Amino acid sequence: LWWSRRGEPGMGAVERGELVQARGGDEGALLSGGGRWLVTAGDNKVPVVWDISALPRLVDAVGHRNGIAELRITNDGTRVSTISDDYTLRVWDLADGREQLQITLPSQKGTRTFCSSPHLTKRGVISAACEDRVIRRWDLTGKPLPGIPTSVYLRIAALAPDDSLLAAGHMKGMLGLFDIDGGTRVVEKTLHDHQIYGVAWG
Repeated sequence: LWWSRRGEPGMGAVERGELVQARGGDEGALLSGGGRWLVTAGDNKVPVVWDISALPRLVDAVGHRNGIAELRITNDGTRVSTISDDYTLRVWDLADGREQLQITLPSQKGTRTFCSSPHLTKRGVISAACEDRVIRRWDLTGKPLPGIPTSVYLRIAALAPDDSLLAAGHMKGMLGLFDIDGGTRVVEKTLHDHQIYGVAWG
């Protein structure tokens, strides 16, 4: 399910708690785990929260200065994390749209490292897919924690229901499993001949 720049609805796949990425200028849509909230975001720079029962527009979370690349709803269904082309990762309260945390993505030699796949856990914030092949981690105050190196660039990631492990699909068909709290790589194994486009926990 997505909306075009003209506000027209389209069809796609929506999985509870998982991002659905749209192509081009279209917006992605995300359902909370309990199925109460629908969050849409994209080139308009504003995550919008809807009540799924009637779809009235509830909240505009204003703050990003550029298009939103990706968003994730927490496992408890209370907050949403967004990552933007303005090189910030932000955490919002789903009930009122207030910004709770803003993290500026790291830079190397003056150039920002673009990251995606933001996740908010009980103990911190992570961005799984970074161009420099490092899973970025921060505590709940935004303080950087040691990153977790990966062998190749990650394409997509999914957080375990208990927030302990991250499963990530790689550009070269590899699946990686990472211990978020311990900051370690558990295993990486090639499962496909080409890049992985989706990962989910059963």
